[in-house]
Amino acid sequence: VSTLLDAPWTMANSATAGVYGATRPAGTAFTKVDLDRTQRAGLLTSAAFLASHAGSNESLPVVRGAMVRRHVLCTDIEVPPGIMVTSPVPDPNVSTREQFKQHSAEPGCAGCHALMDPIGFGLENYDAIGKWRTTERNNLRIDASGSLDDAGDATGKFVGGAELGQKLAKSTVARDCVARQLFSFMNARHYDEDADACALSYVEKKFAEAN
Repeated sequence: VSTLLDAPWTMANSATAGVYGATRPAGTAFTKVDLDRTQRAGLLTSAAFLASHAGSNESLPVVRGAMVRRHVLCTDIEVPPGIMVTSPVPDPNVSTREQFKQHSAEPGCAGCHALMDPIGFGLENYDAIGKWRTTERNNLRIDASGSLDDAGDATGKFVGGAELGQKLAKSTVARDCVARQLFSFMNARHYDEDADACALSYVEKKFAEAN
C-alpha cells in the first residue's frame, strides 16, 4: 500500500512520459521512469488517475476528492435527495478553486463538500490530463494547499499531490480501506458495515500483520 500511494516512480512509454516531464523511453512498451519527488508520488499523481477523474479540459477537484474520500478512506458519501449536482460555470478571471468554493457556501452541499473539496484542491497542480502546472487559465496562480478532514490518523493539512500520497501511505485508515476494498472484490459485493463487522475486523488485522 505504501508503494501504491508513495512510489517515486511510474510506468510510462514514449507517448506518456512527457506528461511526467520525464525522459521519453523509446517505443510503446511501458518502462519504469523516476518521478520528481517535489511534484509526484504514487497512484494519486499518475496521469491515469488524474485524467480519468477530470473533465475534458478542466481538473474537477470535487471528482478527484470524492474518489479519494470514497475509495482510499472508505467514507460513504451519498448525494442528498433532491439535490442537482452541477459544476460552476467557468469564469476565466477566477481560479478553479475559487469557483468550486461556492459549494461550501450552500448549506445543503457543505457537509459533503467539506470532506471532498479540500482533497481535490490539493491536486490542482495537475491539469485535465495530469500534467504538472503552476498556473491555470489567464496565468492565475494555483494554490495547491489541501487538507484531509475527519480522516483518522491521516487527518491534517498538506500541499500538493506528493505530500497527499505520503500522508496516506503512512495511514492505518488508508490501509484498512484497501483491505475492505479487497474484501468487497473477493466477495463480489460491497461490504456491509454492520453485517460484515467481524469479518472486516479480521481482514484488516491480518492485512496489517502481513505488512
